[in-house]
Amino acid sequence: MVSITLENLTKKFGKVVAVDNVNIEIEDKEFVTLLGPSGCGKTTTLRMIAGLETPTEGKIYFDGKSVTDIPPHQRNVAMVFQDYALYPHMTAYDNMAFNLKMKKMPKEEIQELVKKTAELLKIQHLLDRFPAEMSGGEKQRVALGRALVRQPTVFLFDEPLSSIDAKLREEMRSELIKIHEKIQTTFIYVTHDQVEAMTLSKRFAVMNQGKVMQFDTPMNIYNEPMNTFVASFVGSPSINLFTGVIVRDSTKDRFLFEGEGFVYSLPKSLKFPEKVIKTKSTLGVRPEEISVVKSEKGEGISTKIYTVEPRGDETILSVKFKDVLVKAKVEPGIDLQIGDSVIVTFKKGYIFDEDSKLLARW
Repeated sequence: MVSITLENLTKKFGKVVAVDNVNIEIEDKEFVTLLGPSGCGKTTTLRMIAGLETPTEGKIYFDGKSVTDIPPHQRNVAMVFQDYALYPHMTAYDNMAFNLKMKKMPKEEIQELVKKTAELLKIQHLLDRFPAEMSGGEKQRVALGRALVRQPTVFLFDEPLSSIDAKLREEMRSELIKIHEKIQTTFIYVTHDQVEAMTLSKRFAVMNQGKVMQFDTPMNIYNEPMNTFVASFVGSPSINLFTGVIVRDSTKDRFLFEGEGFVYSLPKSLKFPEKVIKTKSTLGVRPEEISVVKSEKGEGISTKIYTVEPRGDETILSVKFKDVLVKAKVEPGIDLQIGDSVIVTFKKGYIFDEDSKLLARW
């Protein structure tokens, strides 16, 4: 079990900057996730921690000691891959025991470790099977078991659940949380799935174009996104973002947001410096923070229902502000139909400046 520090970590492939000056401190026994779209640098970061890639610049520390130039086999890390990477000609038992045999560990110790790990993962019945005789979820458990028996100080997971079905992913997320609680080892998990990041980790990093956009708790990232990328990447349906300008309404001593096809009165509690007035800004409102009331007139934005999507436990409504499609998440069974006239108001929202950084929220 170790703490991990990434200091100014950078990786370049020719002129392409895959990881750009990443600084993260991961506590001992912590479960941290790297979240981001394909090509954002999360897997490259994981591979540098494993020692499979050499940083172009920067340092990697385990418990304060630099491991930047230490080869992979001396770092005592175990990696679980997306494609399982099981040996097809070996049984589950032999796949799990392979690394232990290579270390010339006594046969009895190997048997005991594999047995305990199989019990932990509930795969005792699979030990005599070959990979071709297993489902995707069973293969993933065996791959996880192969990593666990090594008793590493760090576990690295490279999108291990992306190849299995949705129901099994939910089950495996719960299993990973329980396994982490039991073995108390540092976990670093890579995914593009925001649900995995939100549910698995007490802290996660949102990455984009090689940079860490924000590293914080799930609730802070959701409620206090530092920029428009973080706000739009976390949340489903995605946050509504409106481009416009902030102007002063001197008659009511408040500010207005002038967007494409609408003008919205911002709360009186919001104050803005003169330098942001009439400069490009972005208003962000999450779908669940939009109120939609059936009415011809009222205080808010007047529009019509564009689509209605019942989802059982909720309903997603779409309206349009001129040509901008807006999503609202409302209670199921709401009495609204396509074409109904409605008034839209915002219960909470965010204002981002022209550099897409968070400027204010209410």
